Amino acid sequence: PALPDHGTERFSGRLQKSKLRQKQLFVVLVPECVGEAVLSALEMAFLRTLIFLNDKKRKYDMKRVVITGLGALTPFGMGVNLAWDSIIAGKSALTNITKFDTENFAVKVAGQVIKGTEKGQFDADAVMEPKEQKRVDDFILYGIAAAEEAIKDAKWTPEDDNGKSRTGVIIGSGIGGFETFLDEHSKFLQRGPSRVSPLFITKMISNMAAGNIAIRFGAKGSCLSLTTACATGTNCIGEAYRMIRDGYLDPIITGGVDASITPLA
Repeated sequence: PALPDHGTERFSGRLQKSKLRQKQLFVVLVPECVGEAVLSALEMAFLRTLIFLNDKKRKYDMKRVVITGLGALTPFGMGVNLAWDSIIAGKSALTNITKFDTENFAVKVAGQVIKGTEKGQFDADAVMEPKEQKRVDDFILYGIAAAEEAIKDAKWTPEDDNGKSRTGVIIGSGIGGFETFLDEHSKFLQRGPSRVSPLFITKMISNMAAGNIAIRFGAKGSCLSLTTACATGTNCIGEAYRMIRDGYLDPIITGGVDASITPLA
């Protein structure tokens, strides 16, 4: 239904006062059942948007965005410096696959994160207690490890609840806990539905890296996860940049993580 007459007149009057360009034409459809209070709210929101878009002198208040901390867990091992030095030296992180038998596979190498305490390995116990590791997929564990390094590098410590509420997490994953998915699916087929872990979903879904990082480090702002294949990490960083620039949040822990080296993938 068309906007009631009194509403149309009100819009026309306000549009004239706002000195908008006369060549612009706007058609607003509002149900007749809408009350006066709701109509007024819609009117104000609409007009403020138009005035904002048409006022060339108004400058958009954008914040400067900088990177304050870095963290990385890669096939080279734990740490940004180790990864960077290895890349500069022209080293390859590909190794023979050890997680499963590759006899029937054409490809026998991958960029693996190998757990252990030696150089080039990932000391998972230094990040999370062994008991707790059983409750998360490796992609979650990897994300927490990298986030911890980045937070220490940034020397970020929220001082109060407001600081925590202004801190967000945007950590994406291309496929989430794929290894967990395959393990639980095998249990289901071989041993029945009763053997499927109650933690199946919380270990598998792709936003669990972001969620666990937010819980671990006390970030109470927006907690999001994007999935855009191999561009996931880059897209997350871009979204974090825009949210800080536009004033929605202050610091954001952002990036991407995956742990999908399995027989199927």
